[in-house]
Amino acid sequence: MIARSGVIRITRPARCDYAPATEPQRTLSFTDLDDGGERVAIVRVVPGGVGLTVSKRDDGDLEVFMPVEVAAALADALREVTR
Repeated sequence: MIARSGVIRITRPARCDYAPATEPQRTLSFTDLDDGGERVAIVRVVPGGVGLTVSKRDDGDLEVFMPVEVAAALADALREVTR
């Protein structure tokens, strides 16, 4: 990975031993409000929790895995800020 100006770019394919690739459970496509680029968010079930991927279609992914309780708290936080 290379970090420039607070942006982390993955220069090689990321490998995830924790949660092998599965079919996405829910995929949301959207336009980034900052730079207008195409983005996608993917939420999927993983062993013991939830996987969340946020991807710039043309520039890499961020994928995190969290327990169900954390995913529920994140969903609550998103609902709260969008009221």
